[in-house]
Amino acid sequence: EASVRCEAWKYLLGYYQWHHTHQVRATNRQARHEEYHRMKMQWKTISEDQQNRFSGFRERKTQIEKDIGRTDRSHPFYQGDHNPNVALLEEILMTYVMYNFDLGYVQGMSDLLSPLLYVMRNEVDAFWCFVGLMDRVGSNFEFDQGGIKRQLNQLTVILKYIDISFYNYLESKESGNLF
Repeated sequence: EASVRCEAWKYLLGYYQWHHTHQVRATNRQARHEEYHRMKMQWKTISEDQQNRFSGFRERKTQIEKDIGRTDRSHPFYQGDHNPNVALLEEILMTYVMYNFDLGYVQGMSDLLSPLLYVMRNEVDAFWCFVGLMDRVGSNFEFDQGGIKRQLNQLTVILKYIDISFYNYLESKESGNLF
């Protein structure tokens, strides 16, 4: 079951394409493996001097370190001090910062990556599945909160339709927009 879940998520998150042959998938996987390690080396080779002049990088790195420290350690995959899987979470997220510096890192992304790493059991596969997930939900993490606001507007429309009395109650409390 675990291997099926791993393969299914690769398709569902766009890491694999349904119409590609096994050989094409293997070639693409190798190319993505190389690209991942290139991006990883970018942040790993930034000197302390460079970090001192790169506030955006320092801020993202600090936020990731804080969030990784909050990872749920009750799950056996993440239990214990100096757990290598926790270290991988940090490395994948730092590499994502290099992949998409404009979005960078926002609190909560580690919670989305954590189950992917657990299922994939592979740093590179987890990264690219995370990229696919972020392509779908990334607007929820944008500074202007546009993605969240769109979803709340859609929820408001649904709420009006299925429970008008609750919607009217929320409107009477100036909460009809749900934010």
